[in-house]
Amino acid sequence: MDIFISYRRDGGESWAPLIKSELKKKGVKAYLDKTDMRNGDFPESLKANIRNAPNFLLILSKGVWQKRGENVMDWVREEIIYATNQNKNIICIMVNGYDTKVDLSNEKEEISKISTYDILTYNDSNSDLREASIKSIIRRMKDENNKPWKATVKSNDWYSVHNITDEDRLWMISNYEVSRKMDYHLVTKMIKEDCFKGRKNFNYFCLDLYDIEQIKKRTLFKSEDSPFNIEAYGFCHDYELEGCEETFGENHFISGCLEENIKEKMEELLTINNIKYFDIMDCTLVLKDLKNPLSALRLLSTFLNPKGGAIFFKELDDDYVDGYPDEKGIVKTMVELLSLDPGAGNRHLGKQMYSLLLKSGADKVYLSDEIVSNANITSKQSKRILDAYFSYLVPEFKLLVHDHPENDEYRSGLEWLENYYDDAEELFSSKEFYFRAGFISGYGIYIDESYLDDELED
Repeated sequence: MDIFISYRRDGGESWAPLIKSELKKKGVKAYLDKTDMRNGDFPESLKANIRNAPNFLLILSKGVWQKRGENVMDWVREEIIYATNQNKNIICIMVNGYDTKVDLSNEKEEISKISTYDILTYNDSNSDLREASIKSIIRRMKDENNKPWKATVKSNDWYSVHNITDEDRLWMISNYEVSRKMDYHLVTKMIKEDCFKGRKNFNYFCLDLYDIEQIKKRTLFKSEDSPFNIEAYGFCHDYELEGCEETFGENHFISGCLEENIKEKMEELLTINNIKYFDIMDCTLVLKDLKNPLSALRLLSTFLNPKGGAIFFKELDDDYVDGYPDEKGIVKTMVELLSLDPGAGNRHLGKQMYSLLLKSGADKVYLSDEIVSNANITSKQSKRILDAYFSYLVPEFKLLVHDHPENDEYRSGLEWLENYYDDAEELFSSKEFYFRAGFISGYGIYIDESYLDDELED
């Protein structure tokens, strides 16, 4: 996050979203609280968001310094004081109606300093003045190293930004599409577990988001047909993924690493969203890429609802892959090439998941062995299954050869793919060819017995 926006609701509420929107167009990641705060202690979620942003933008509007009633929290003053004590780069901008002659001498020191600051003016009367106002804010912004802030130059295509090819993207999306039916079945069964009975509101955590539509479909997210209220949170490669904030809410998804500092990132996600735990955790097609999936499962389970929560997964297992007739051994060779690729992860993790979930502390494990095949489907749909399993091999081996030119296995693997991948597409288009592959899906139910014991004692 680049900047925290502070404003008084009665006077600045109409301006804050406009300024945030204009800043976003310039590549600025801004936090803007949109919820009505209750009276009480200054919440940890606001503190966390102020700490996470090197800049603090104060919108000075009419009545911003009006005293709140007794025993009523003054959020604006608390935010200014906290930001000042955190040594944030404070930027002040006034909008129509602000009294520039207001006397702040009787305020706390952190507030009275505002009178000494260079106060900018936000002018929205035409596009040129609006542009100039936004640029004046950006010129005063700092980055985390206290250097002048600069926008990150990025393409509109998220996959291109991360050097992911069209083939890689096709592979990711196809994996979801060819196995989508089992998702609805499993999530529906999971929510009917005893620990979820009577629960209507769910905090849903996704360990690695790269396709917004798939999460919406899996969870019936915000669907009128759903009897549940599901709020989705999680990590994604790029939390500026187009449509992410608009779909799920501000700060519901943050940039996070799957293993490095995962505990700190989980705690950050909970804090900035002011929630205590998650009810369901989605680890679809992610665990195979972790160095230690058992350790990750154990850690993730500590962030589940102590009354009962679930870790949902779906993994591949190449031991269940086969095809006939295949005189050239195309399917067998492509599976062997997958095992050569260090970036393919553990492609045999599916059958290990039952044991791993139990070892991680799950009280109950449910597994569903699903065979995806090209029987009784069109040639176009069969091609989709080929894409789901093997389309990323060509670009992956190109990278391997580039990075390891001395490796004969990588070079011969790329040569084979370039010579025979067209044959694989022809094979999958054939009406006589039968291909099957295994997805092993399921979930583990975790209940904190010590929490239940404490409840009984109470």
